[in-house]
Amino acid sequence: VVLTSAVIFSDGVAAAVSRGLHALLSPFSTQVRRGRGVDHHITDQRQRVESVVRSGGLAMTLGMSGMFVLLFGLYWFAARVVGLDVSLAGLICAYTFRQLLTVVAVTPGGLGITEVGTAGLLVLLGGDAGAASATALLYAIYAHLLVVPFGVAALGAWWVGPGRSVLGSQPQEPSSLRT
Repeated sequence: VVLTSAVIFSDGVAAAVSRGLHALLSPFSTQVRRGRGVDHHITDQRQRVESVVRSGGLAMTLGMSGMFVLLFGLYWFAARVVGLDVSLAGLICAYTFRQLLTVVAVTPGGLGITEVGTAGLLVLLGGDAGAASATALLYAIYAHLLVVPFGVAALGAWWVGPGRSVLGSQPQEPSSLRT
């Protein structure tokens, strides 16, 4: 994450990474040996990220913040349903740790790892072991039963919606402007 951020925000880091990748990949790729490849892709990605962040950065930030607040509410609800007696600060800490564990790439979304890690932290924070485990598992069930179907529905709406564009295709002129 740090390296990717540095490539996006720093011309010097982007150039150094490009040179390193060029040296690493040139024995395996004729396209890289010819000079077209790594530099072009890094520059293209930097421009795309800049464009997306410039046009939608605030909306994405607010949307993600809102999603995490709502999911924490679900986490708090799961803890209350099973009778877990941990302070709000402890629940916030455990939820944040859970979100950190989701980036562990051993399983999709850290499934299994997040539950064990979160339950362990809740026990360390003074919660009952059974209630901590139940909270972690109940939240995982809630989160997947709620988030995954809505994600699939959003994908379906995007897929069939009018605003979808395919990479490499030219935008079509609206029929009202054709003569």
